[in-house]
Amino acid sequence: MAAIGTTTPTLYDLAEVTQNQAIMDVVFPLTEAQDLLKDAVYLEANDLTSHRITRNNKLVSGTWRQINKGIDAAKGAQTPVREEIGLIESRLEVDKKELDIAPNRQKFLEIQAKAHLEGMSNDIADALVLGSLATNSASIDGIETRYGLLADTDGFGQSICHDYGGTGSDLMSILAIQWGPGQVYVAYPRGSKTFGVVREPRGVERVLDSDSKAYYAYVERFEWNGGLVIEDDRCIRRICNIESAGTSNNLVSATDVETLIEALVSMKTMGSGATLYMNRTAYAQLWKAQKDKTNVDYQVSNPWKSPEYWFDGHRVRFTDSLLITESAVA
Repeated sequence: MAAIGTTTPTLYDLAEVTQNQAIMDVVFPLTEAQDLLKDAVYLEANDLTSHRITRNNKLVSGTWRQINKGIDAAKGAQTPVREEIGLIESRLEVDKKELDIAPNRQKFLEIQAKAHLEGMSNDIADALVLGSLATNSASIDGIETRYGLLADTDGFGQSICHDYGGTGSDLMSILAIQWGPGQVYVAYPRGSKTFGVVREPRGVERVLDSDSKAYYAYVERFEWNGGLVIEDDRCIRRICNIESAGTSNNLVSATDVETLIEALVSMKTMGSGATLYMNRTAYAQLWKAQKDKTNVDYQVSNPWKSPEYWFDGHRVRFTDSLLITESAVA
């Protein structure tokens, strides 16, 4: 978790700064089950429905200058990019009669609301990983959608996808992300006082059941607005084609973690500060491969008081949004 007041605030940090318990009541369950949403840096967009950036494809170079000799203006290479901000909503309806007979009305509502927020958190993380505007124009393009070829390179010629060599349709990936301004972050709509997160109690309303028959229910509406911004593609790596079973072409094979290390050192600043995201299958493989080695560390240093696993100084995090049914990246 980032320190309050730094330039790399997470959604939890932003909610904590507001000292608004209503926002915290949304943010905590929204991020609790998804490490991607816990770690993502949140920055305000320069628009309401999108965020415009320029992505560097070539660094600016200097010129050696002699006394009394001028130089030409130094220019890099930049590409303008428009990153979409998506909107996801969930609507809670609790039959008024059910609420009236609940022993503790507020506690009962919070239990119902938490289920909605947990479901939304999985949907948001799925979009960050697998989202596709081509499939759902209301969503966003996720990381694996953007980087789906072994030939994909960053603006400086380094491979983004690193191949473990697995085949078939039972494969999985690990994502390495360097979160931060100018790197990778989530943009929330310009001017939002709640960072794109909304919890709106609507009160008792007339609603319709599955047969279009009316009844009265207590209604709450939940909303998340955000877009994935990859401003520097040196800060993203996809370690792909990992076999989800067996002992070949994965993290417990003869090659062990070599491909993972190659991906990290190809990143900006040799992968410094990169976080590794994987599903439970890859997590178990890495744990088995590294459990007796000195480059593994466990810490408890987060507001959720959960143990954290580190690989060579890189935090290992979990997400179910990374599947074990991927087709081979070719």
